[in-house]
Amino acid sequence: MSHIFFFITVSIIVFSVIPLVILLSSVQYLHGVKPLVKRMSLFLVIFVAEAISNMILFYNEEVVDINITKLFYRFGWYYLYALVLFGWLPIFKYLCKNKFVTVIDKLNHYFLIIYTTAWIFSATLAPEHFWSVITMCDKVQITFSLLGILSCIYSFVKKEKEDMVSVFYALTVFLFNLLSFYWKEDPLLLKENLYLFSWIGIAFATLAYIIYVVKREKSKSVSCAQEKIIDIDGAYRKLREAYGLTKREEDILREIYSGKSNQQIASDLCISEATVKAHIHNLLRKMSVGSRVEAIVVVQKEIYL
Repeated sequence: MSHIFFFITVSIIVFSVIPLVILLSSVQYLHGVKPLVKRMSLFLVIFVAEAISNMILFYNEEVVDINITKLFYRFGWYYLYALVLFGWLPIFKYLCKNKFVTVIDKLNHYFLIIYTTAWIFSATLAPEHFWSVITMCDKVQITFSLLGILSCIYSFVKKEKEDMVSVFYALTVFLFNLLSFYWKEDPLLLKENLYLFSWIGIAFATLAYIIYVVKREKSKSVSCAQEKIIDIDGAYRKLREAYGLTKREEDILREIYSGKSNQQIASDLCISEATVKAHIHNLLRKMSVGSRVEAIVVVQKEIYL
């Protein structure tokens, strides 16, 4: 049975590396989802690191039966385990945009700082409090997973996100993550190692979703290539020169033309909504238009006429 779990861990590594390779090899088709590519790449790197850490622990303590420095490896393993969810939440923020996501994202930033501080303290100065820190972290991660599931259900009901495949993928990851916290003594060790099956579920779901995204973006690229060749970048460059726009204002004008809201623009460009509003006010003033719709009309004329 031990060899089976070792094989599962290796499989997790393989099926986490494959989507990362697909992402990096398809960058030329993914210009429209650059924020997703960056966040997903970071998440997969953390996920692979956690799987490798798990394999090292398993090999040394179970297969070879060598009692290696437990504090070093176990503390690192549990911290990576927490980082997997923390690395996933920024992706979730990109996939689903509603009021639940905003709350979860803020809590994620605050808790990561608190947990890192508590982890360093327990790992270096007070190892006797190690399990208390782990228990606290587990409860918070379970809470985040439940909030994520509620947020996905909310998106399904309200249909706030056009791409329901992305919402379904997010729901799948949260369900598997929640399942990974179920532990019960079992003679076959299945329930004790249920987190491994949850991880391989997340790896498969991520692989399937990335294949879907790459195919979707490639399809968009083919559709654009079949249309009349238009120098989009040249059109924006002319608008920038004609109206004296800054590079950031040009970026926001592109986002406006894509039909994105202030919240989506802020998320894509990693700036606050207040900053987005200020840039929009300035570029509308420079272009002598009174609304976003009028700005879009100006862009369309420059591109197609």
